[in-house]
Amino acid sequence: MRHLIIFESPFQLITSLQFIEFTAARKVTIVFIETKNSKNSFQVEKLVALVLNKFHFIDYEYKVVRREGRRVKFAFNLLRCCFYLKQFKFDDILTGDVRSIYQRFIFQNTNFFRLVLVDDGIALINSIKVIDSFECYFKHSGSKVERFLNLLLPSITIGNYFVFSILPFHELKSVSLSLVEDNYKQNFFNCSLFPVMEDEHLNKSMYDCIFIGGAIVQAGFIEENVYIELVCKLVERFFCGAYKKVLYLPHRRESLIQVSAIKNKLNCDVLHLESPVELEFMSKNIDGHGFVTFTSAALFTLNKIDPSKKFYYSKIEPSLLREDCHSSFFRMYSLFDSFSEEIKL
Repeated sequence: MRHLIIFESPFQLITSLQFIEFTAARKVTIVFIETKNSKNSFQVEKLVALVLNKFHFIDYEYKVVRREGRRVKFAFNLLRCCFYLKQFKFDDILTGDVRSIYQRFIFQNTNFFRLVLVDDGIALINSIKVIDSFECYFKHSGSKVERFLNLLLPSITIGNYFVFSILPFHELKSVSLSLVEDNYKQNFFNCSLFPVMEDEHLNKSMYDCIFIGGAIVQAGFIEENVYIELVCKLVERFFCGAYKKVLYLPHRRESLIQVSAIKNKLNCDVLHLESPVELEFMSKNIDGHGFVTFTSAALFTLNKIDPSKKFYYSKIEPSLLREDCHSSFFRMYSLFDSFSEEIKL
């Protein structure tokens, strides 16, 4: 069996590798599509160096579609990758976000039997929602490269697809007309597959509250000043006004200005992670009595790793959010309700 992994984020790679271990695949081609975010690329390269050799592949190759120089160079790199992959027939193609025009361009120009959707936070829910209506989603593609690639692709309907997710089947089925239980397998997030990456130079502390940030400002879902005020209000409500030891974990796409404002207002510690939060937590580089967030799906995976911890979330008032993202946020809150406590603002 030959498998192809296409990914753009560290967590997409983590969940893809768990599927590879589950299927005991023998030949794997791994393609990383670089994003504009240098922190993302740094985390991916570190993860690749630490993790790949731990998996029992008989044969694997790793390729990078580099985002270097002019946009046309990136498009050329993508086309060259597709041309190389055309020589193979893949049993499965694993993707963390079928909405990505770059991932879609590769798998639509590759010979394969089945598409496998893996987790990347809430992106999986959104991917399943649009899986039968690519045309509606992609007609709004933004950059010149995306619009050019979209012109080369016909709208499609995916027939044979499979879902490998930490999310329960009923949550995914509620947004899908085509998903059936035979095409679903739950990912129990096997921690033993990944190496311990203890950082001996890190000043480790037990925090009263670890706040998991999100890139919802950068995604255009909410205004920056509103998000900052909500973070501060949530931490204050968490401690009932009596501030204790707080650690803020920014998403890799959060701006330094935004993170600095949160740090100054809360007088808290900030840690820019070099690996996904799940691996840092497993390696005991971070630890706390309580984990808090507005929207980070990491709350769910951390609960899978250690359910003895306390987990909390807070809902953002819909009027503060962009209207077209309301349903995605509500589905995330529904998931949080199953294992964590809501803090009302």
